[in-house]
Amino acid sequence: MKRVVALLTTSAVALSLASAVSAANWTKVGTAGLKYTGLKANQNNQGWLKDRRRIKFASIAVDPNGNVFCAYPISHGTDGQDASAVTIFKAGGGRIDINLWAQGLQGGITKLVVGGDGLVYGLQNWMEINWNYARSYPHRILQFDANGNVTPIWCPDSDNNGVCDTGDQHRIVGMTVGGDGNIYWIMIGVEPWRRNFLWRYDVALGQVEPSPQNGIVNNGWSDSQPRMLTFEYVGKGQDGEDYFAIVWNRNNGADWELCSIRWPENVSGDSAQWPSNYADGVRRIAANSRLNSGWGRDWTTATAYDPVGNRLYVAARGTGGTSAPGFPVGGTNFLTRWNGVPDADGLFRYFDGGLDRTIGVQNQEIWHANRNDPNLSGVSNFVSTYGMMWIQALAVNPADGRLWTSLGADPSYGQSDLGHVVIHGFWNPAGEYWDAGMPEPNAWVMALAFHGGKAYALTINFETEEWSLYSTTDLDPQSPTGKIGDIKSRVNGLDVATDTAVVTYPYPNQDSKPFFYIQDEDRSSGIKVIPADPGLNVAVGDRVQASGKTLVVEGEAAINQALVVSGTAGAAPVPVYVGNAALGGASSGVQPPLTPGKGLSNVGLLVRISGKLTETGTDAAGFFFRVDDGSGVKIGSQTVPGIKVRGFPPTGVPGEYVGVVGVVGAEWDGQRYVPVIRTRDFSDVQQLAAP
Repeated sequence: MKRVVALLTTSAVALSLASAVSAANWTKVGTAGLKYTGLKANQNNQGWLKDRRRIKFASIAVDPNGNVFCAYPISHGTDGQDASAVTIFKAGGGRIDINLWAQGLQGGITKLVVGGDGLVYGLQNWMEINWNYARSYPHRILQFDANGNVTPIWCPDSDNNGVCDTGDQHRIVGMTVGGDGNIYWIMIGVEPWRRNFLWRYDVALGQVEPSPQNGIVNNGWSDSQPRMLTFEYVGKGQDGEDYFAIVWNRNNGADWELCSIRWPENVSGDSAQWPSNYADGVRRIAANSRLNSGWGRDWTTATAYDPVGNRLYVAARGTGGTSAPGFPVGGTNFLTRWNGVPDADGLFRYFDGGLDRTIGVQNQEIWHANRNDPNLSGVSNFVSTYGMMWIQALAVNPADGRLWTSLGADPSYGQSDLGHVVIHGFWNPAGEYWDAGMPEPNAWVMALAFHGGKAYALTINFETEEWSLYSTTDLDPQSPTGKIGDIKSRVNGLDVATDTAVVTYPYPNQDSKPFFYIQDEDRSSGIKVIPADPGLNVAVGDRVQASGKTLVVEGEAAINQALVVSGTAGAAPVPVYVGNAALGGASSGVQPPLTPGKGLSNVGLLVRISGKLTETGTDAAGFFFRVDDGSGVKIGSQTVPGIKVRGFPPTGVPGEYVGVVGVVGAEWDGQRYVPVIRTRDFSDVQQLAAP
């Protein structure tokens, strides 16, 4: 027997929604004086900024005096993809723009850090991420002060002739700042650097130092294919030494392993300091760190260490995949988290000679960065309909250990994640999300950072071509509530609660579908609801509230595992008339586009269509018919014009005219998701006189 949920009192409703508030309030700090020109004119590849094979990097660092340093790519002549700039937004107001290309320092900066001396250091090593090219410019470690002065600290010079080496074999793979405030970096693991692998700049002495192990052991191993940003400081071990993590791409991306390396103070090889089987070096794979997700791994796009939870986050592009409808995942982005011992001082604790591993990592997790399971959602982020995406920015809030991310993508990416900042749950980052909002419309968030109780975001606007810095003090997790239209405009995966909405499609229904539809009273937006209670009973016209997690399910935005609170029955909703060519629409927040993906999204709304009955038949999903309003629309793989309708059959035959009322849903046509009309009963399909 079906159950009808009871009316929730006003006070109970208020209590249930008390913890949900609006997104963060971003405030503009300022705009940089240098641009990435050509974005607006070149929409196909956006001047390489959206090219998945040449992912562009930006970075933010805040010095002890509150000056905010932003590194970002700029255009210069015909080879602008390699040009970089740094803008300093002064704590007291004003800015300083530094054009590195104009100073003879070609190449893009991928990372900024603040040293123990209070100065900012930059890694200038941008390369072709898809092909791993270093290009023709030397990699460098640069130093910046608050007055805009730039000092080159080091570049590869294997023969010590005072000339920087260039080429693929002379790459700086990653840079970080240690717990001692010194600047550390590692080199490519090929000759001549595999035995001159680990370096540092002692900020107190003002000098570059090779590791005492350099020239003796092969800490570079055979790392001929490491990517950018694969080196991160991860706290201290039980011996009090600084430990660093190296993300190692094994077996051409099939496996990933986390290695530890440290800066030794004593390399004598005595048993107290170095067990016998560690006399050959200091780099070791960590126990419990090997990862083979089955998705394949290739390029690292961001790393961040969480000192609160003792966890390391790594964002990576995948290489594996299957063919549709399994939805290829190759080229999409994943997040990996390596978890250390709780309350330890660092991710790595000590070397275990018997195990031949570094101890400390407890386990690792991996999940889709866009919060979708491709097989469930129909959002592949790989096939040409939806494009490819990656994590553009990643940072950990040092106050609570929560991860903040933003996404980037090539021009064909079809969802509205772009421009939003998302906060991940501390305990369940794969299932707990909050939308921190969009700092600037029509702009990507290219870098994130925290300082002084604020979050900072660096954006690039694709209309104005300007780089701008934003900040917010709203750092607490937040979830949207209210109208369906606002909820759907956010990123997916959020815990949400609707205002009172009207049921447009019942549960249970004639096909026992495990969902129903609701829409705002003003008919502005609708959404699928998948209830947590299989005994729920709601009828068309019921006024309800639904709370749960937004997900994309079979091509449609939905509130999944929803708790539904029923109010009084009301008047039946009135459908909105929509032409065939306008059904489905472009992406809108959670809702992906439905082919052909143009116009405003109306998925989830109760609509009315009319026209000529062009086809009746059955397929794997059951009976259907098509209605053509004269526009001759053929969507996806269909050969007969008209919109597909599911549910109750018409009384006429092909060639006659019908009017149909139903909710706009999505259906897989063998290659892509297309719009479909779901009817509720026989009265939704009426025979019409010929025009």
